[in-house]
Amino acid sequence: MKNVEKLLGLAMLVFAIGFNLWLYRLEPSATTDPNDNAFQFALVDRTNQVWDFAGKKCSSTFRHWDLRFGICQISYLADHWVPNWAEGYNLPFYYSHIPQIVIVGSYRLFGALSNFIRPPLASMQEVVLQKASEQSISIFQYYHWVIYLLLSFFPLSVFLALRVIKLPWLIAGIGALLASHISTDGLYGLDPPSFLWRGYGLSSQLFGMIWMLMAIAYSYLSFAQSTKFEARSTKQIQNSNVQNSKRLGFRILDLGFVTRLARDGEWNRTISDFGFRISDFWMAVFFLVATAMGHLGLGIMAMLSLVPLALAKPILMILQWERFSDIYEVIKNQLTKLLMISAAVIFFLSYWIVPIFLADNYHNISFWDPPWKFASYGAKETITRLLNGDLFDWGRWPWMTGLVIVGLIASLWPNKSEAPLGKTRGRLRTKFETHDDSGRAYRLACQNDVMLGSEATPASVS
Repeated sequence: MKNVEKLLGLAMLVFAIGFNLWLYRLEPSATTDPNDNAFQFALVDRTNQVWDFAGKKCSSTFRHWDLRFGICQISYLADHWVPNWAEGYNLPFYYSHIPQIVIVGSYRLFGALSNFIRPPLASMQEVVLQKASEQSISIFQYYHWVIYLLLSFFPLSVFLALRVIKLPWLIAGIGALLASHISTDGLYGLDPPSFLWRGYGLSSQLFGMIWMLMAIAYSYLSFAQSTKFEARSTKQIQNSNVQNSKRLGFRILDLGFVTRLARDGEWNRTISDFGFRISDFWMAVFFLVATAMGHLGLGIMAMLSLVPLALAKPILMILQWERFSDIYEVIKNQLTKLLMISAAVIFFLSYWIVPIFLADNYHNISFWDPPWKFASYGAKETITRLLNGDLFDWGRWPWMTGLVIVGLIASLWPNKSEAPLGKTRGRLRTKFETHDDSGRAYRLACQNDVMLGSEATPASVS
């Protein structure tokens, strides 16, 4: 049955991607842009020009194999003058510039590879054909192919995010099917018209959207998991030199969130219990950084989503009338995770976002766009549009809005099959059951239940 469910989920994913590829098949054939893509391509074209300029400028000072040559070239690409935006100013200083660099870099890489693998020419006719083929795809066409493929493969991002948080294959497949079917009345959101030629051409949001769900998924894992699940045997738990390559923060004593291992009536060496899986932590940081580099607005939204993810567990404990001391310890643990993830993301983005906030006199100021484009409608208007169907189902029967409301109710509905929150010792005993009569593993589990709280589910977090 599991194999059938997996096949159905994968079939839904393939169908969703294939349907998008067919539905948007004319997007790469555009010869001009009637919307914001004209501005977006201007950045790509300018980056392509600066790439050549930076190469010549930096090569006069540094050798090509010198690390300083790469730093010099990147500095030009990350901060240069754009003459065809608002009568000219240094837009990359304020704006996401990594997508343009990646597009131009991949365009040049594919061009170099095609020249490298092309067989030697045997005649003048082939030389002419080669020259013609070199011009067969311009950077303008390549840019539109990138948009077309990213938009078509967006269901894959949704599918992977749902699988990351351990939802069933079938649920992930349904999520992939629904991923590209949001409908709004020009709210500049994540619905397909925002990115299409006949729409608004907001391709910069697409560069952040493809990473955003993965960022939230791995952030959820970082907040929901605990180190207790990592130990695989009693010997590992009893060992005073517990080492775990998949966890972050072992033997970090300065922050004070420590667990002591009782052994023969004496306290053994302390180990930390932050509940960080290194792979989940760095994946969360990577995707959060990628989201912000793709689109700063979506990056801010992803960072704000960390707050409810961090507070979900203590809020559930409060609703279940857990002990105050237990709630306090969990809050400290969750806030530590929140600060560590946020600090890591800000560190990698600091070269760009710190100058923005220090010199933002010309950022997010428009003479033709209303303020809500930058500052949101507000909670009241957003909830109103959700309930009347305009947020997900404009111009059609509100079936997706209904699914959202049903999902919200289901996530809040108590599940009687699960043990009450906080009563985890029995489950922990099962987790740590061993043949050791001393029961040291179980004592450690009982001592640690305050740091676990409960096994949070994706539904409870949503």
